[in-house]
Amino acid sequence: MPNEDRRLYLFLENNLSGAIFQSHRVSMRELILSVWLFSDSNILDVITLKSIKKGEMQDLKHYCVI
Repeated sequence: MPNEDRRLYLFLENNLSGAIFQSHRVSMRELILSVWLFSDSNILDVITLKSIKKGEMQDLKHYCVI
């Protein structure tokens, strides 16, 4: 995930970050992420995942079948 400081950030693998890359429905939406940046690293842990639908922010819940 590039940004203005030109650093590349990686997502820690979890249920929420997996939804972004594994679910076609989720990956096609405009998303708002709350993340935790591990200090002195380039790793982001996704805490919350929300989507924009019809101009409104909505909670997005994703369940992974194991």
